[in-house]
Amino acid sequence: MHEFAVTQNLLAVALEGAQSNNARRITAIHIRVGSLTGIVEESVRFCFDVLSLNTIAQGATITFAHEFALATCTECTLQWQVSLPLLPECPRCASGRVTVTGGKDLVVESIEVTESIESTPVQ
Repeated sequence: MHEFAVTQNLLAVALEGAQSNNARRITAIHIRVGSLTGIVEESVRFCFDVLSLNTIAQGATITFAHEFALATCTECTLQWQVSLPLLPECPRCASGRVTVTGGKDLVVESIEVTESIESTPVQ
């Protein structure tokens, strides 16, 4: 289950962003996930609930925006959306000369936070 390590990294990115902006609480994390990552959303949500306990992200919601991969046949130029498992040939001409682009990213697009903690000078 690689979602645990992935979720650790996503949480670290969100916490770093929130803390560098003096946020009091993270309320939502918006993620863009490619169709070829193999990420299971429910596993990420479960891992997040566990990993975010006792952090400023506890209770935050996670939303997923999907990025599809595109395959292009170099023989007949057909383009189509692909996901896992990838088919080894073009559905139009059966050529195996296919290139795949996109669909591999997993990115924290944005985080929503509440109130900044006011900085008070130390005396």
